[in-house]
Amino acid sequence: MKLLKYITCLILLPSFLFAWESYDRVIATVNTRPILESAVEERLYHIRRTRRLTPAQVATERQRIVDRYIEDILVSERSE
Repeated sequence: MKLLKYITCLILLPSFLFAWESYDRVIATVNTRPILESAVEERLYHIRRTRRLTPAQVATERQRIVDRYIEDILVSERSE
């Protein structure tokens, strides 16, 4: 009986591991417009390719990117 449970778990486990999909996180919302984590990370990736950054600088740069996105959305909405 224990062997049957063990075999069943081994068969079902891989299906549970691959059942979860990762979704993009919304890290901020500006007047109903989301700022996605993937967009921030993409910009950060391009910055990190050109410069070496310490962990503290990475955190600061990530915050600057989010701030820029917020400003861009506000300016865009203001002009509409």
